[in-house]
Amino acid sequence: MNDNDRWPRIGQAAASPAVKTIARHAGWSLMEVAPYHGLPLAAFLHDEGFSLLVGVTDGHLPPAAAAMNGSLLATRSDGFIVGRFTKHRLPELALGLWRSGIVTWQQPVLPWLSADDVMWLARDAAALQAPAYELASSRIRSDVSQWTTEDERQAGLARATAAFSRSDEQDR
Repeated sequence: MNDNDRWPRIGQAAASPAVKTIARHAGWSLMEVAPYHGLPLAAFLHDEGFSLLVGVTDGHLPPAAAAMNGSLLATRSDGFIVGRFTKHRLPELALGLWRSGIVTWQQPVLPWLSADDVMWLARDAAALQAPAYELASSRIRSDVSQWTTEDERQAGLARATAAFSRSDEQDR
């Protein structure tokens, strides 16, 4: 990471309306990492309930994921990166899963919101019964997508878009 990179910045994740929306739907209790840890760890949020680091980037997801990878390995944590986010558009997201000393990245992933307010991420949101990840207040769980018809898929994407639009307006 060079000095021109805009990732990571301390406080950026805590100020992100997209992070707040995801945390609310996932039931995460995110806190800032103590600044004495230094960058990049001090730029992340974390949930003490389970090993999770959350960051934000203004740039592209792959370089941010590469930069976050070492922190995930060092802390044995899953990682979540929120990328570009604009009103009425779903944010770009990356999900890093730490398992047995290896981090596997899923990027980009798309949020999908169930009728009962459970947020899921899917790498291929166009496919029915695609691999998906449930965001919950414990370890991120892998399963198949919760939509079984095109109408259900579209409804969940619309709910997610509305949830992110509301949070963006509330933070203005």
